[in-house]
Amino acid sequence: MKTVECLPWQSDVYRKFLQYCRYERDFSEDTLRAYRSDLDHLGEFITTLEIGDRLEKLQESDLHRYLAWLREQSLAASTVERRVATFKSFYRFLFRREIREDNPAEDISFRDRRRNLPTVWSEKEIEIFILLPDTKTTAGRRDRALFEFLYSTAARVSEASSANWGDYNKLNGQVKLLGKGDKERVVPVGPPAREALGNYRESLLPEANEPMFQNNRGNRLTSRGIRYIIDKYQSLCPVTKPISPHVFRHSCATHMLNRGADLRVVQELLGHTNISTTQIYTHVSTDRLKKVYDKAHPRAK
Repeated sequence: MKTVECLPWQSDVYRKFLQYCRYERDFSEDTLRAYRSDLDHLGEFITTLEIGDRLEKLQESDLHRYLAWLREQSLAASTVERRVATFKSFYRFLFRREIREDNPAEDISFRDRRRNLPTVWSEKEIEIFILLPDTKTTAGRRDRALFEFLYSTAARVSEASSANWGDYNKLNGQVKLLGKGDKERVVPVGPPAREALGNYRESLLPEANEPMFQNNRGNRLTSRGIRYIIDKYQSLCPVTKPISPHVFRHSCATHMLNRGADLRVVQELLGHTNISTTQIYTHVSTDRLKKVYDKAHPRAK
């Protein structure tokens, strides 16, 4: 039997942390891969620079040195933030489990003020896009229902792809979504989306356990398939701004905040664990508020 050779920094503590993320934090496979990759990146850095080969032995100065190196690379701000968040989580785990007496990452943070705000379409622009499909065909009814669903529920593309008809209660207008870490949440489905789903469902007559959104072979529409459909309609749309499945999600959250929704309600709708993740949408709505203020307030100029 072939033995898999571990890299120097992949110690018992390294493996215990990843097991904690998998079994206690219930992270998805994608998140686990990202955490493992981030820790390996730090491990490669300290080994190459001969700082050491054990992550659990690093000091705050070592982590500041790594962060300084990350800042010099041509990396997206989100990538740097994720890597910092990973090692902060790692050292917090060591401290709480009394593997270390201190937390060397406690005072380390990274926030790029130039970080791009999410792309948001206006309410009118979203309506234009949603009305593009020709509902005389089954494919057109599916696409209309898909767009209405994404905008109404703020679902991630993976959540829309994994939804089954049995998850949808048309009587009370709610749908159960399976989010990150296999966490379920129930969200409302607005009247236009319920109507579009009803028209689409009449074309299928599906069973409860069948996928809600299907391709022309009757199989589940994948996340890539959903993106392909949206890209197809973008070429027909008079709005020239970029659009993706996440733009529906961003736009839903921003429009709700613009209309006075509570931030905690939007957090629950989006399925965010931390409200700090949701707060990025307050920056978008604040920008709109400032434009209105500058235009309308008599003392703004």
